[in-house]
Amino acid sequence: MHDSLERNFGLVVAYVVPGFVCLAGASRYSEPVATWMSVDPTSSPTVGGFLYVVVASLAAGLVVNAFRWVMLDSLLHLTGLVPPRLNFAHLQRHLEAFQLAVDHNYRYYQFYGCMVLASAFYSLADQWSHGMWSPCTLCGWTVVELILLATSRDCLRRYYERTGQMLGQVGGVPD
Repeated sequence: MHDSLERNFGLVVAYVVPGFVCLAGASRYSEPVATWMSVDPTSSPTVGGFLYVVVASLAAGLVVNAFRWVMLDSLLHLTGLVPPRLNFAHLQRHLEAFQLAVDHNYRYYQFYGCMVLASAFYSLADQWSHGMWSPCTLCGWTVVELILLATSRDCLRRYYERTGQMLGQVGGVPD
């Protein structure tokens, strides 16, 4: 049970939260999305409305994750972060540790990396619809983006190190 809860939490963090931020940005331009995201104060929220937003957030999060893979992974590899050539012949023996590395490092990398892109999308959508942010707000947003970017790089670095340690490199043996 605990294992399943932890894994599901990682998936929510990696996909649903960044997708929700993108939906919030899209709500600036799409009346249907704005309707999904809003709750009339005089009425109670519905289970159907909640599920609709969750499923739409998941779908948006998966799309953001694809952009993260194309854009951010390439950028981080240009900074000297080298993905290990893992020897998956050792995976069965280290499966539990590998799953922990995914849950504790890679899912958080996905969250931070996707949030870099989702936050950028939201900021552009908000500024396009409401005008430029104040210099103070732009500065604060830039600081948050840089922190998310640095944290995503660190999570990916730890994931690469830990999976490389347990599975070893192709042609090598695990430590």
